[in-house]
Amino acid sequence: MARTVLRRARGTVRKLAGRLGPKENPPTLVVSFTTPEEFAAFIADPRARRTYAVLEVKVDPWFAIRPDWAGRVGPLPGIRTCRTDFDHDGKRASARIELATAESGYELVRAAFGVFYPVRRTTGFGGQRIAVLPDAPADLRWHLGGGMRPTPPHKAPKQRFTEFDVRLAATEDQVIRDPGGPAIVVTRPAAPPVLVDPKVHRPLERPQPSATSRSATAAFRGERLIISSGKHVILDRPAATPVTATDLRRLTGVTDMDVSALGSGHLATHRVAELATYGAVLHDAAGGLELDPTLARLVQEPFLADGLLNHMNRSLAQVRSVMRGHARAFRTDDLPSISVILSCQRGTLLERILEQMAAQDHPRVEIVVGCHGFPAPPRESFSPAVQARLGPVLEFGPDAIFGDVLASLSAAASGDFLSKVDDDDFYGPSHLGDLYTAWVYSEAQLVGKKLALVHFDATDTLAVRSLFLEGYRWQVAGGASMIAKADLAALGGWRSQVRAVDRGLYTRLEDAGGVNYACSGPGYVHTRHAQGHTWTVSDRYFLENHTTEVLDGIPPAALGIRPAPDFPA
Repeated sequence: MARTVLRRARGTVRKLAGRLGPKENPPTLVVSFTTPEEFAAFIADPRARRTYAVLEVKVDPWFAIRPDWAGRVGPLPGIRTCRTDFDHDGKRASARIELATAESGYELVRAAFGVFYPVRRTTGFGGQRIAVLPDAPADLRWHLGGGMRPTPPHKAPKQRFTEFDVRLAATEDQVIRDPGGPAIVVTRPAAPPVLVDPKVHRPLERPQPSATSRSATAAFRGERLIISSGKHVILDRPAATPVTATDLRRLTGVTDMDVSALGSGHLATHRVAELATYGAVLHDAAGGLELDPTLARLVQEPFLADGLLNHMNRSLAQVRSVMRGHARAFRTDDLPSISVILSCQRGTLLERILEQMAAQDHPRVEIVVGCHGFPAPPRESFSPAVQARLGPVLEFGPDAIFGDVLASLSAAASGDFLSKVDDDDFYGPSHLGDLYTAWVYSEAQLVGKKLALVHFDATDTLAVRSLFLEGYRWQVAGGASMIAKADLAALGGWRSQVRAVDRGLYTRLEDAGGVNYACSGPGYVHTRHAQGHTWTVSDRYFLENHTTEVLDGIPPAALGIRPAPDFPA
């Protein structure tokens, strides 16, 4: 009897020793991607919920956003080593991440995304923590704030968990109001159709006409989508699957595309919408495409080579239409609010700039005014349109420091985003909406426009400059920029300086690992006059650098306005 008890006790000890003894490290996860959206698609991979302590990932082809790109691995517990290799010339990149403790494959891939591509670490606005299930639509796998959305734990109860406020599934949103109760199911609206993913289909490095630019044609040949320029095939891919981010990057240098051979129908509708996001001007499309009416009319128009400004204005209108009409991020009624920050030192210009901001087509706009050196006019002296959007109006003495004025205006603003404008510049009605659109698809903390259009007050002429190329830049125009209010606060706000306030913000952003993004220029016109500027540079500087043509006055195209086509969609 005693021997039996002793034998059982020894067996129990051996089992416990086996359970508590050293275990082999989880296997290494080895993945290879060819385009950014494959990172997000990994959520549906069986390996996504297994655990690994090492990740080896390769991206080929890989396009660096800037020559100095180094990347940043996302938050992961217990990182032991992270080694990267960027081959800018060969357009390849790789990384190896080793952890002290194992994590799910999806979290490893999610963190590695930031090594290769820009990711906002903050949400910018909103407070919900949203999880994505493996069967959710591809365009919902991206976090609106930045990067890829997390996924619920593998063993989370089907209807109860406390980590998230919302779960995104195949056809519905599951809202968690009470962690102890069932989820509230919200069915997504079916129309208008979601055709594009703005984190994939976007105008990054949007082409502009030049000596080396090309025209192209798109056609279906059998089960292939063929895009060619003359006898040169630029893109040859399956017609039935969505165009990828890598596919669009192969179109660099194509400034216009004849899509008449794609015909109409469901397949043509999807491919035309995806191609439209890149910004090469699509033209002569067939009728019957299931597109937003504004976009349908644009892509049916014939192509006219009528100057850089008109070309880029049509390109911008095309991207604006497809994003607002067919990207989920712009179909919601819960668009963020934007506070316009206006420090005005010229009282004679106040009414003009306020009317421009009141005419913005973004639905939620607040105008915060700082009267710098003159008394604030009565609110009732402004038009009803201005009064409807007018927020706090503050007064500052003439000796107030410019950076301090901006700081006070930003503190008084209630918007999710802050957009700085100048009282002497000109803005089209879609200016703020275009900046927000660029914020969504760029993953940049700060977005703005370059000085592509410069108006000279003395001669009433407009310099059109070849600075419409979209991309990640070190700086943008201070009078045409936008940043989330939370991000501005995290960076320390505005510097208490008389000049170079914008440059100070860009420097702080770079130091914090953020990036700036410059979107296309129509809709913003910088003005030069004899009344003084915080940036002291001669008019000759603009005329002798990048100017391609000089026009009289400020034509509607400079403000992002296009005439209505003379035929229906």
